[in-house]
Amino acid sequence: MDANGAVYLAGTTRTSCANCIAQGGHQMTFGGGGRDAFLAKFSAVGQRLWGTYYGGPGDEEGMVCAVDALGSVYLAGATSTLHTACVECIATAGSHQPALGGMWDAFIAKFSSAGGRIWGTYYGGGDHDSPSGVAICSPSYILLAGITYSISGPGPISTPPSAPGVPHQPNHGGGMADFFITLVCEHRGAGCTPLAYQQLSSQFKDVINSEMRVIANPSAQPCLILPKEAEEGYEWQLYDVMGHCLRGGWANARELFVSLRGYPAGRYFVVVMGRRLWHITLEKPAEE
Repeated sequence: MDANGAVYLAGTTRTSCANCIAQGGHQMTFGGGGRDAFLAKFSAVGQRLWGTYYGGPGDEEGMVCAVDALGSVYLAGATSTLHTACVECIATAGSHQPALGGMWDAFIAKFSSAGGRIWGTYYGGGDHDSPSGVAICSPSYILLAGITYSISGPGPISTPPSAPGVPHQPNHGGGMADFFITLVCEHRGAGCTPLAYQQLSSQFKDVINSEMRVIANPSAQPCLILPKEAEEGYEWQLYDVMGHCLRGGWANARELFVSLRGYPAGRYFVVVMGRRLWHITLEKPAEE
């Protein structure tokens, strides 16, 4: 939801009928393949303002979106469309990664409040990569989190240990899939800086979902994490914006408080991981 109460919807479609999905947006026709991602904007009273496909001759899935303070919206998903099969269908010229890296890559694209695409980029290594969360970190940066099966080491997914902002874990942890976090520059998607490359517990190797939220500090207040369902347990981690894992643990309680006391002023983010996609809210509790 943006500052004016408009609501954004991201998802996946196999529908190609005229005006059913796209109207007044970036891509008016179905891209081909088995399915396309889509993004739509609705007014505060539920009227569609615009909608767009996002896809090429491969398959795409729209997974998450986020809107910034200026009304721009970011769509993240997964794609198998080759850059050679459809020039700039997914990634725009000058973006961080203009070519498909493996079988499936994550992608992130920025749209104006009127539905026009501003930039788009692939994000992935030599195997399967997909996003599970996107959040606005500041007016200039976006956090993208997801799951990677790529084991190519520093480069496509993580930054080298010698790079500025040394990542928490530069290499794949050795399991079937790892979790990744990256900081994306707002300007044309260029200069994406992978911040962390975090291995999940082995019990999550079959089904892995995650969600993240950005927290402002100082609030001098704990953050309250409310998982939608907690009977299966979940893993949580607190990061700074340079990708350093500060704290973490395992919990199965329905409420978990994460205190930011003692940390420098700035922004932090919490990642919660489980077998399902947890619904998370972060808020100041009335009392400690």
